[in-house]
Amino acid sequence: MTSETEITTLNRKRGNIKSQITKLANAVMDKAEHSIPKLQAQLDVVSKLQEKFELLKNDYYKITNQTEFAEVESSLDSVEDDLLN
Repeated sequence: MTSETEITTLNRKRGNIKSQITKLANAVMDKAEHSIPKLQAQLDVVSKLQEKFELLKNDYYKITNQTEFAEVESSLDSVEDDLLN
């Protein structure tokens, strides 16, 4: 059985990534700010978020058993969908 604090920490990291994705999506939807440098910076942020998310998923795989992972899998899928769309 994994420690609740480890899962709580991972859940907070997941929330942080989700928040960053939301902020980025809102910035992209603001059509007034679509300069090339700004778009490149946003693309760089997406790339970094993808890396962080992959590390987070690996951390979940390492510390959770099948039952615990099944509980968070849909949440991870939701974050991944937001990141890819």
